[in-house]
Amino acid sequence: MARTSSSSSGARPARPRPTDRGERGVLLLGGERVEYPIRRSRRRSVGLTIDPVAGLIVTAPHKASQQEIHDVVLWKASWIARHLARFRSSQRQDASYQAGMAIPYMGTQLQLQWGAAPGQLELGFFQHPEPAIWRAGSCLMIRDGAALTPVDRRDLVESWLISEARRQLPERVRHFAARLGRQVTDIRITAPERQWGACSSRGRITLNWRLILGEVAWADYVAAHEACHLVYRHHQRSFWELVRTLVPDYARLRRELREASPRLVLPPVGEYDVRPPAP
Repeated sequence: MARTSSSSSGARPARPRPTDRGERGVLLLGGERVEYPIRRSRRRSVGLTIDPVAGLIVTAPHKASQQEIHDVVLWKASWIARHLARFRSSQRQDASYQAGMAIPYMGTQLQLQWGAAPGQLELGFFQHPEPAIWRAGSCLMIRDGAALTPVDRRDLVESWLISEARRQLPERVRHFAARLGRQVTDIRITAPERQWGACSSRGRITLNWRLILGEVAWADYVAAHEACHLVYRHHQRSFWELVRTLVPDYARLRRELREASPRLVLPPVGEYDVRPPAP
């Protein structure tokens, strides 16, 4: 699930590695007791993440003491309080994937509706079955949707969105790679919890399908970011200068994506953020 982080991590927010040490800390925010897990990693500094489900998560170097970690948490208390409040103010309201629900899609919204399928397609001796879900203009249609359970309807919506991500996102990666004169060995669309994109040393690029839930420009930024890793395997100045040649306003898009990331999820049944993604 997408998160808000206080560290500068670009299109690939670092994934904290679980620890067996079971360390935990406590922060008092205006009389509220906020408990948080401490996860150790090879990073050099203490990082804070606000997760929509787990709340505050702290990632720290192996050598950092409990007191050093707590000092950083206290120093960032206002940031923590602000982002916890943001999550709570956007608490999701009841929804069961009923007709009329707005589904975020590439900077716009599709209205969920029920309907009869557009008909079977016959090609030679083969007959393609009627689709269970399809797009019709600004609507996302589900065949016999009223007869399905909310969970079934959500599964159909998610499957359709993933198929759209697999259809659209790889083309953006190839576009930016071609501008750099590089080739991508493989492009995969998956659902990592803490990454928008990744590029392996062998030239394989992975993108998070949930990018389809946000603005087109955000997806382009991530695609360009990962394409630039075909040239540079680091995040030094030369890397960001190359990103700028592909996406001149990457800094703004990077910031917007980070701020919007908590909302770029397809809510489970019974949870629905009625607000659209930030423009």
